[in-house]
Amino acid sequence: MNLITKDNYSTEALLAIFEAAFFNCSIDKDGDLLVCSEYRVMVKGNGLFVQLITIFTAQKGASRLALLEAINKMNMDLSVPRAYALTDGFDHALVLDYNVTIGDGLSPRSLIESFRFYETCVRRAISFFDGLLN
Repeated sequence: MNLITKDNYSTEALLAIFEAAFFNCSIDKDGDLLVCSEYRVMVKGNGLFVQLITIFTAQKGASRLALLEAINKMNMDLSVPRAYALTDGFDHALVLDYNVTIGDGLSPRSLIESFRFYETCVRRAISFFDGLLN
C-alpha cells in the first residue's frame, strides 16, 4: 500500500494495513477500527492524524481521586501515552491515547512501528495504576 494521506485516509485503508501486519482486527458498530493484540486498541483519525486509544475500567471501589492521582503521576513521568479519566457513562475509566501525525504522508511501516511503540508505552503506563484497573 502507498502512503496514507489526508486525501486517501479511510478506516478500510487502516484495516488493510493492520491485517497485512497480521493483527487481529475488526470494525465495530460505530465504524471504528479495533485492533486486538496485547490490549484492545481503537484506531481512528481524521486525515490529519491517526489516534490510538485504549480504555481500561477501574476496579470496583477504586476512588476517582486515586485514579486522578495516578494519571497525574503517569503524565509527569511519561510523555507517551497521554492519560485522562473518563466518567460519562462509566463508574470510572482510564483512557490512554497517542496521535500519529499523517502530515504529507504516513507509510504503513511507520504506522505499524508507531502502534508497537504505543503498545510498549501502554505496558509502562499500566504500572502507575497498580490495583486500580480491571
